[in-house]
Amino acid sequence: MATRRAILHLGTYKTGSSSIQNLCHANRGRLLKQGVLYPKSGLIKDAVIGHRHRNMIIPFMKGSTSSYVIEPFKAELEASPASSLIVSNESWSHPRHMPMLGGFRAELEDLGIDHVTGVAVFRRLVDYKVSHYREFTLRQGNKIAYERYILGTPGMFDYLFVARNFRAIFGADLQLLDYAASEDSVAAFFAEAGLSELLPGLKPVPPANVRPIRALGTEAMRQANLEGLPREKGQAFLARFRDEHPDLHAHDWTEREAPERPSYGSAYRRALTQTLGWAPEAVERLLEPRPIEGRPVSEARPVIKRALKDWIATQETAV
Repeated sequence: MATRRAILHLGTYKTGSSSIQNLCHANRGRLLKQGVLYPKSGLIKDAVIGHRHRNMIIPFMKGSTSSYVIEPFKAELEASPASSLIVSNESWSHPRHMPMLGGFRAELEDLGIDHVTGVAVFRRLVDYKVSHYREFTLRQGNKIAYERYILGTPGMFDYLFVARNFRAIFGADLQLLDYAASEDSVAAFFAEAGLSELLPGLKPVPPANVRPIRALGTEAMRQANLEGLPREKGQAFLARFRDEHPDLHAHDWTEREAPERPSYGSAYRRALTQTLGWAPEAVERLLEPRPIEGRPVSEARPVIKRALKDWIATQETAV
C-alpha cells in the first residue's frame, strides 16, 4: 500500500505565508494531478490574507472538543487519491492554538497519514513584531498601542517558546526556516516539502499584501478601531487621512518609542540555537535589535484624533 504524507505549514505570520497559500489554492488542479492535495475544507478564501486553513481551528476557538479534524476535511481526505497533502495555517504559531496542532497531527496518523512534517519560518524578531502589529491593526481590529500589544501576548513573540512547542509536537519531522536566508519564501517552502520539481509547472499568482501599511497609517487605523468603526469604514478614513495630511506623511514615523523588551541573554540564545538547529550567527541575526528611527507616532495622535472626529461628523451628516 502506498504511503501518504502531510506537510503542515505552520507560519509564522508575515513570512510570505499568503503567497504560499494563494499559489497552492490557484493551482489545486495542477497539484492534484501530481498527487498533492490542497484541501478545500477549512479554507478562508481571501487573496489578501491568503487562502489558508484557519477554519480548521474555528471549532476549538468556539469551545468544541469533538475532534481535532473537522468532518468535511476528513471526508475530503478519505475520498482523495493524493499521496501528499499540504495544509497551511499560520495561526498554528499562536501559543493558544498549539494544543490543537498537536491533536490535529495525531489524528492525521489515525486517518492513514504515514508521515507528518511541520514547516515553520522565522524572521528577524523586531521586524516580525512591527509587521504583526501593523497587520493585525489594519485587518483584525487591534486597538492596543504597540508596546502593550507586544508585551500583552505571552509566547507569541518568544521564539524559544514557539520553537520548543513545535519541536515537542513534531520531533525530528520539523523544519525551521530562516526567512532572511531565502529571497523566495515560496521556493524555500516547496524545497522543504520535497516538491521543488512541481514549481515550474504551477501558474504564478500576484504577490499578496503588496501595499504595506506604515506607522502613521497604523496609528490612524488603530484610532478608527478604538471608535468601533468596521474595517471598511476605517480604511476609508485612512485613505482620506492620507489625502488631507501629506505633510505628516512626508515624515518617517515609528511605533517603537522605547528599546525592545524583553531582552535575551546568552543562555536564551544558546537554548534557541540548539532548538532551531541553526548556526549561532543566524540566531544572532534573528534576535538582532534595530535602531529606533523616525518620529514617535504618538506625536501625531492629536492630529489623527481630530481628523477622525471631523470625518465621522461628515459621515453622520451625509446619512
